[in-house]
Order: sequence, then C-alpha cells, then structure tokens
Amino acid sequence: MNPTEIRRAAIHALDQSKRPFRLDWGRRQSTLANALVPQYIDIIEGLCTGIEGTVTCLSMRPDLPPETFLGRPVSLQLVTDRGKLHPINGIVTHARMGHSDGSLACIQLTVRDALTILEQRTNNRIFRRMSLPDILETLI
Repeated sequence: MNPTEIRRAAIHALDQSKRPFRLDWGRRQSTLANALVPQYIDIIEGLCTGIEGTVTCLSMRPDLPPETFLGRPVSLQLVTDRGKLHPINGIVTHARMGHSDGSLACIQLTVRDALTILEQRTNNRIFRRMSLPDILETLI
C-alpha cells in the first residue's frame, strides 16, 4: 500500500456514518463535523438530574487545540436497538488533549447540560458610594 491508500483507509475507518454513536456539532459549526470521532462514551443521564459525561475521541488533526471545543454545543447521537437516533444534547465544559502519534490524537471532552452549568454561576453586585438604606431600596 502506498501512503495515499493508507491515508484513505484511515479516513474510512474514522467515518462516523456507520458507528453506533456519533457527534453532531450542528450546522453553524460545520468545520468541526469530521474533526473528532468518538471512541468511548461515559454519560450519566437520569430523571430530574443533569447530564454529565466524558467522550473520548480520536482526531486526524493533532494540531487542533482542545480550546476549540470549549463552550460549544454538541449532540451525542446514540443508535437505539430499533435503528433510531437518541440525541443527548450538552455543552463542552472541559477538553483535554491525550496522546498523539503524529497522525492521530486523542481528545477527551467533558459534556454537561446547560442547567447543570448554570448551577455553578455566581451573581455579584457591587454598590459604590451608596448607604445601606439606598442599597436595600435598590434590592427591594
């Protein structure tokens, strides 16, 4: 096999179309469509709980910085036993680069749903040059 055939075979092996789970980045982020191929998914999804999980992916672009994926919405699509897609939607909150052999790189993404991310926010207000009664009047 010459190098072109080897590369073509590797690209075909990393095709998402016939896999039991895949990543969908949406129409607005079409540049990421074929950047990652999920290899391992560990997701906790429950009733009245948030979604949190890790997705270990392979990429043929080892130069791709992991910060590219932070804050991006992603849909993890799992193929059910009936052949339908079960989407799990979330936002990438953490991306970590793994080992690379120069042609393939391993990237691990942490995915959470939007409401779980909102629980971690803090709201602060700063009142300058205001007395305590003025602050209370503003808040009430």
